Amino acid sequence: MVVRNQGEKTCYLSSGQLWYESKNPLGPWSHTTSPPAEFVKMLPPPDSAEPAPKVPPEVVVATEPTELIATDGKPRWKSLTGGKILYVENTETPWLRQLETGNMYVLLSGRWYRSKSASGPWTFVRADELPAGFKEIPPVSDIGGLRASVAGTDEAVEAELDAQIPQTAAIKRSEAKLDVQYDGAPQFENIPGTQVAYAVNTGAQVLKIGDRYYAVDNGVWFTASAATGPWVVADQIPETEIKQIPPSSPVYNTTYVTVYDSTPDVVYVGYTPGYLWSFPYYGVPVYGTGWYYPPYWGTWYYPRPPTWGLHVGYNPWTGWNFGASWSNGFFSFGVSWGGGWGGAYRPWGCCGGWYGGGYRGPTIINTGDINIGNSVNIGNRETIRNRIDRDTRLNANRIQNRNLYNRPQNRLRNADRATAQRKLQQARPATGRANNVYADKSGAVARRAGNGWESRSDRAWKPEQRLSNQVPPPTRNQVGQQARERVARPTYQARPQMNQGDLNRAYRARQMGTSREMARRGSWGGGRMRRH
Repeated sequence: MVVRNQGEKTCYLSSGQLWYESKNPLGPWSHTTSPPAEFVKMLPPPDSAEPAPKVPPEVVVATEPTELIATDGKPRWKSLTGGKILYVENTETPWLRQLETGNMYVLLSGRWYRSKSASGPWTFVRADELPAGFKEIPPVSDIGGLRASVAGTDEAVEAELDAQIPQTAAIKRSEAKLDVQYDGAPQFENIPGTQVAYAVNTGAQVLKIGDRYYAVDNGVWFTASAATGPWVVADQIPETEIKQIPPSSPVYNTTYVTVYDSTPDVVYVGYTPGYLWSFPYYGVPVYGTGWYYPPYWGTWYYPRPPTWGLHVGYNPWTGWNFGASWSNGFFSFGVSWGGGWGGAYRPWGCCGGWYGGGYRGPTIINTGDINIGNSVNIGNRETIRNRIDRDTRLNANRIQNRNLYNRPQNRLRNADRATAQRKLQQARPATGRANNVYADKSGAVARRAGNGWESRSDRAWKPEQRLSNQVPPPTRNQVGQQARERVARPTYQARPQMNQGDLNRAYRARQMGTSREMARRGSWGGGRMRRH
């Protein structure tokens, strides 16, 4: 909160525990122990019993989308095994240096930036154009979680698969309610290039398409004949018009929410991670579209989803997390997805970002006054113990906990499990048959047998002795020659040499997929619904 008395120049800023003063809202700000009493009375009581920091944190003001990279004292560089990459261990932001070139890299909201100097300039680097050594980061290391942000790693591939898996639910029409509040009369703004307008003076996501109104709340579509309601669960939506909404619009994430089917009692719905602003980009997940969405200012303040400024990091086992410094006395940070944006006066609504040249990269400071939170795992800090815990914990816990439909405030509107599963019988995998047959890139077929592999020959499975990690797939000419030989001589027995690396990766991917399938059964039975 920034306040000042009318006619006076001195501004006051409060975190709820500490007060600062300045002659200019843009700073510099200095700590004060004697703020005006009338301003102190305006603050609500602290929502935490945590004491104020002994040393007041420095206030850094930015007027454009910015990330603040803070270190606990001077940066402490540590070498990875092999000595090709260094990383800073006393920060909550992934900050690396490649020894061969001297280039530094930082990871912000899933996007990589490169510079020769900590003071910049920082330039964007595609995740599929990073130095080859990044793929060699050991999974069991302090920065093992970064592998999910390096294109081509198993972790990044799994993250891209997750981006295509919907969370689903069967919603009871009778229990699903929505009440949309506006700051005055509803105001709508047309989305260029579409037939859609969206409401700007509300914290909900309300669309106007033709003479109907549509709104998304926690992954469920509602519809009404008036902007103020009454709202009912929508069993149909104008998908063609909605899919035209571009990333430059603050309601872009609604394009990732779907209505699959309905009955007189329930509506089957689902969303993919894009609804929560997580998108695949050059082979890795990124957070936010990068566009700046201006907030609404009126009697109420409604922020829009930000991309920058939150120390957002992706971890392949816990999903997206936010930096600990946002809970350093100033903000008790948390995200509410109610109505898409949450309520008004969210402190994180003041930041944003956009594609192109608008983002100038990070600001790096050295300070001992910021709670870096080294124990917080945001993708750059995974200890061996965390890894062991993760390996012994089913993925279901992670996915179910992140599912909007399973949150306590949303469970009442979910149909019972039997009703939900009834719709998915056709989507379930076949039973009574082992799912253990694989193929490598050359087309050679093998099946898993214990800890080894068997190949198919003479209509029988036989132990394969010629597996190799080194043999590359055959060239196009070799494949063609093999095909011609098989046509000319049907009894030809030569088999392409199998690549054990391909087969082992396929085996691990299927195991992870099975875990995810089990996790999804926590919503409405687990299968994926096919859109018709």
